[in-house]
Amino acid sequence: MRVSLASPSMQSTTIAVVEDEERIAGAVAARLRAEGFRVETAGSGPDGVELCRRIAPDLVVLDWMLPGFDGIEACRPIQADRPVPVPVLFLTARDAEADVLVGLGIGADDYITKPFSPRELVARATAILRRAARAGETTAAPRVVIGALTLALEGRRLLRDADEIRLTPTEFDLLATLASRPEHAFSRAELLHKVWDWRAGGSTRTVDSHVAGLRRKIGAPIVRVRARERRVSPLAQIPSLKLKLGLVIVVAIVVAIVVTLATMLIAAQLGLALRWGALVALIVSLVCVQEPRVRWASGPSTGGDK
Repeated sequence: MRVSLASPSMQSTTIAVVEDEERIAGAVAARLRAEGFRVETAGSGPDGVELCRRIAPDLVVLDWMLPGFDGIEACRPIQADRPVPVPVLFLTARDAEADVLVGLGIGADDYITKPFSPRELVARATAILRRAARAGETTAAPRVVIGALTLALEGRRLLRDADEIRLTPTEFDLLATLASRPEHAFSRAELLHKVWDWRAGGSTRTVDSHVAGLRRKIGAPIVRVRARERRVSPLAQIPSLKLKLGLVIVVAIVVAIVVTLATMLIAAQLGLALRWGALVALIVSLVCVQEPRVRWASGPSTGGDK
């Protein structure tokens, strides 16, 4: 029995998969089709851009490294051709924060690192499409003012004075969630649930990467990150690596000396106990040997004394 993650409204959803490795592209397309999505594939950057212009997909699954030009270059025209940014899910073998921020900065909605499970990819894609479907559904105030920023919830636009700051759908949902409770410090788990619609699990690096990208776009003072207070070990407070290594070596030598002295003391005590035990055994043996003679001398006298 197969249980589909896609809702009935998503059965007509079109997804473009742009991946140059045929094995990966075929596996991804087959799994998405099995979940009820319509899927079209392309194997290069230029072909991917042309495919997106032709079919106007609801979601683009885009590989980072592509022939012709890479996914970063492909993402720009894909987004530029649409009045509303199309959600983009990056497939990448790169997990460095700088690389992830580049992808998020040019319009990627989310990313998943290789190797990945088809189930996780379907879950990510479904969550992105579900958020996009809810984009126009809001009962909150139509505008939220955050300092010099104006968040237009109905049009899903962010303005700084008269200039628009372009956000991906995920970045907009993240900012709208944070703006709904300005003084509340959201945990990663809360954000994964409210923004990414992940009920359980999920990588907290996804939250960290999107928060970092949002802070870079609108300003770090607006989106504050509060680290939990934690105890810092005395070793961690030493700034120099050489001092840390020296301290570790000294501690190791002291421990070795203490262990050696303790071993010697135990051995000395054991040797003394053995010597006392041998002496006691010797005394006992002498007493046992002399005992018959003592009894014979003190026995009753014979008739020879008469």
